[in-house]
Amino acid sequence: MLLIKLAVAIFMVIGITSIAERVSSRFAGVLLGFPLGAGITLLFIGLEQGADFAARSGLWTMQGLTPTLIWCLSYRIAAEKIQWMPRCWAVVLSLILSLCCYLSAALLVMYRAPQTPAGCLLFTLACLLGMAVIFRRTMPACRAITPLRLSPFLLLGRALLTGLIILVITGCAVHVGSQWSGVFSAFPATILPVVLILHGHYGAGFLATLFRELPMGMLAIIIFSLTVAWSYPLLGVKVGTLLSYAMAGVYLLAYEVWLRKTFEHILDRLGSAASR
Repeated sequence: MLLIKLAVAIFMVIGITSIAERVSSRFAGVLLGFPLGAGITLLFIGLEQGADFAARSGLWTMQGLTPTLIWCLSYRIAAEKIQWMPRCWAVVLSLILSLCCYLSAALLVMYRAPQTPAGCLLFTLACLLGMAVIFRRTMPACRAITPLRLSPFLLLGRALLTGLIILVITGCAVHVGSQWSGVFSAFPATILPVVLILHGHYGAGFLATLFRELPMGMLAIIIFSLTVAWSYPLLGVKVGTLLSYAMAGVYLLAYEVWLRKTFEHILDRLGSAASR
């Protein structure tokens, strides 16, 4: 089980980072909204703690999206403000500051946000919409980059952090209950190492394009979470996970093919209205 978790984590981090560097940072931002870390965390929570426990956690995964977006926004702001520092120190300080913001937001969500499934869904959708407007207005697209030459050691180093984070989250699930497990299953376990890697190699400016598409991409996590909550008790953890990923994949495909321009138009109009 341990080797499976690490192997999947390595594949995810290498894939997303390579796409950001060599294909499109915008598309990588969309893929970061796919339930990569959250889905794997819920899968192993289900295998280790049972389908019903994981199904309840799946509903709370939606609540974890808001703190994750707060983490992204605070990391971007911190990284932008301290670009004058040596980059390695800027990465460390940005991480510390953004994690403090994440934990504060997670506590507020846990104790102040709506606690019913319907209220949780509406609250999360409102937060995603608001953050999408903020991200589009404050994070301009960045310039093209020259990607680094990869080595086996570099690839392995990029992936291990994600694997360790996932192991810690799933290992703590039995001690914190389904509500906290759900919130922390949306912890940016995949986003975090990708952001640290890209910030360290290419600077804070590269993060803007990566984050711009993230809120709309995260609608895939909501679809995934709702499907998990319904399918795990009925179909089991493994079949439920496959179905949930399929539903999230259908949304992302529809977003790229049909919905993106419509969403961008709506967000731009909302942003213009808010600035008046």
